[in-house]
Amino acid sequence: MYQRNNYNKQTFIIFSLTKYELVGSVALGGMVASVATSEACTFTEDEHINRDRCFIAQRVPALVEYNARGHHVASASCSWSDNPQVDGSLVVHQHHDAVYIQTRRVLEDQHVTLVPTDC
Repeated sequence: MYQRNNYNKQTFIIFSLTKYELVGSVALGGMVASVATSEACTFTEDEHINRDRCFIAQRVPALVEYNARGHHVASASCSWSDNPQVDGSLVVHQHHDAVYIQTRRVLEDQHVTLVPTDC
């Protein structure tokens, strides 16, 4: 805050500080003085830096897909057993299932994977 007074055609500026403004300006000046006097302290030290990485080896088995209906060999069929022309013989009408050869396919080969761990 300031006041402007005219005395003898000269302009004077009179500052009027309250007690809180005065304390704040003193504190701010002290902070600036303390920042200006602080110095950075640096030092060097020999140190071994461990850049080793440790892992646990884990064996993963192969992932294999088996297909029970792989290669088709024979279709389903029906047949008669025994001789129906013989008197008193037991004749059976048989059902035969389809025949397939099972196939296997390797989806993922066996391998070893490394899992990171602490040394």
